[in-house]
Amino acid sequence: LSPSSDYIGPYPPSGDTHVYEIYVVALRAPVEKVKCAFNATNPKFETAITNLDTDGDGNEGNIIAFGHIAGKFTS
Repeated sequence: LSPSSDYIGPYPPSGDTHVYEIYVVALRAPVEKVKCAFNATNPKFETAITNLDTDGDGNEGNIIAFGHIAGKFTS
């Protein structure tokens, strides 16, 4: 890994309880690009996930399964 692609772990606000949410989406075909912020609040996250359902050729039904888990952390 190059320094710019190294994993940087979560950094919750100090003193607060923070909820981490993890989504996993299984796709039939790869998607070239996802317009979505992954390192900040993302008000259009649901739209980004919905857009994954269309593959690069414009075919719908690209999502074959998904999962979601949430957990709380208090510093």
